[in-house]
Amino acid sequence: MPASLLQFDHQDGALSFSIERASYHLSEEGTFCCSISCKLNHDYDYMSAPCFAAHNFVFGGAIRVGQVLELEAKYEQSQGVEVPRVHLYAGAHYDPWNTRLEVVSIEPKRLGINGSFMTQDPNYYDARAENTRATFFAVFVARPVSELWSPY
Repeated sequence: MPASLLQFDHQDGALSFSIERASYHLSEEGTFCCSISCKLNHDYDYMSAPCFAAHNFVFGGAIRVGQVLELEAKYEQSQGVEVPRVHLYAGAHYDPWNTRLEVVSIEPKRLGINGSFMTQDPNYYDARAENTRATFFAVFVARPVSELWSPY
């Protein structure tokens, strides 16, 4: 099984971070949340130790290998309704889009997930800034939702 890694495919080259903790929670109603917390990479310390979270995705029935969850747009506020949300912290807070999570392995209380998303440039904030694709693989461990990373 590959190492748990979050990589930003930046215009200046790959910015890679080892994933320190990957957690998920699946409610009885079928609502799925997951988060990852990375180790600090001193080569890219301006990004701190990145964290990613996806909340309120709905699984249709039992989780199975090959199942894909997607959210194309950025988070939009919906009054009184829990909608899927995706968050990223990489030196600053971001609202990723084109998020894709694919279940690639299942073990008791563990899910292997390949993920990807788009985000604003984590390095440049001027005319050089380009949208950046990020990808990750991690084995997520089932935990109470209170133990998942969230920006709130």
